[in-house]
Amino acid sequence: MSLRTLIRKHSWVLPLCVVLIVSTVAGPAYADTNPLRTIATDQISQEQSAPAPQAEDGELSETPSSGDSTNISSPYIDSTTKSWGTCKWDTYDTYGSRHIFIATEGPCTVPANEHTFLYFNYYFKKTLLKATIVNKVTLEGAHLLDWMFADASEFTQVEGLGNLDFSKIPLEEPIGFIGMFAGTSLESADFDKLNLKKRKIDARYMFAQTRSPKIDISWLKLEQRAVDITCLFAGNKFLKSMEIRSAINTDIKSLESIFSGCESLESVRWDLTTPEVTSIAGMFQGCKNLKIIDISSVKAKHIARIQQAFSGCYRVHSLYLGNIGFDGLELAPYEFCAADAFKRMYDLNVVQMSRNAMTKLLSVYDPVKSQHSFPGDFTTIWKKIDLRTMHEERGTWTYFSDVNKFPKGDEIFKLKMANY
Repeated sequence: MSLRTLIRKHSWVLPLCVVLIVSTVAGPAYADTNPLRTIATDQISQEQSAPAPQAEDGELSETPSSGDSTNISSPYIDSTTKSWGTCKWDTYDTYGSRHIFIATEGPCTVPANEHTFLYFNYYFKKTLLKATIVNKVTLEGAHLLDWMFADASEFTQVEGLGNLDFSKIPLEEPIGFIGMFAGTSLESADFDKLNLKKRKIDARYMFAQTRSPKIDISWLKLEQRAVDITCLFAGNKFLKSMEIRSAINTDIKSLESIFSGCESLESVRWDLTTPEVTSIAGMFQGCKNLKIIDISSVKAKHIARIQQAFSGCYRVHSLYLGNIGFDGLELAPYEFCAADAFKRMYDLNVVQMSRNAMTKLLSVYDPVKSQHSFPGDFTTIWKKIDLRTMHEERGTWTYFSDVNKFPKGDEIFKLKMANY
């Protein structure tokens, strides 16, 4: 092969040699002292230092050009350093995904008048993959974590939550985790490292619309700490199961839309007692793969809103409400307080609730505004079996709601459709 042909075929070699010679001579003068950047650079250098492919005759094979569709782009670092309060944060881009490091230059503080982290960086979040809180971050405002990683659809992991310091926030003020991971693909978070102690938290929308089939919330202790869990998992179409542990929480006033739109949800174990709850509106709306709903542990007496609470739960065959009461329905300022609560529950054949609850649900029936304010319809025949005497009674919803026939309002009925 002639020298001219060799140069033309491997024209990329000459400028590469020049770059290598210059970088060897000038390299020490431009040494990067940032340890995080050094780690990322070393990792990329190892990948780029792989031996070049060889042709069968022992010569270097041609390297695809940047315009070649078979070319695989090399990883690159696009490092930016920005501030959140006095906290510096760096990002490193590898193959288009970003890992963010917060508090890279030592302990820092975020004042109460600061915006939520990445508040103005919607497009930046789109490629965010991981986050690490490197040093102590003192938060002076309870809202500073709200929507922190929201809409970062590729985001999977956060580490260093133990470095968050809440000591400057008054104890009586709940720490906001509102929408913190909404719309992400969260897989792991070291919630067990959080230094919350006896502090309360606001967990509204915290995991709404996430793409996670399993979320471990046990370390958050929501059953004890939460003051609000409205829409907690709403719109998560991948969530398969959830367990809410046993506790008595008098701070929670609403269970609205907690599992609304969780289409893949197959099982829920609910052991939490929330006696002050006044709304379960949309709580399980659209959970079309659930088969059993048991919220008998709730034990709330003055629920005023139940619209679409179980609407669209096509496959639910058993609904256990225990002694939940709907005394607030008649006082509710909402025109459709019970509308469509039991709509499209096609497989429902077992209902457990108190006689008081049955009477109240029937009382708010409206042929226009609240057509589905109780299970079934006026013609559905239910049967009630007394397990002590095995005596069986049959009748419509109107029959079992009759105060004269069943004077004990707190008596809990377990009704089954007569044709099952």
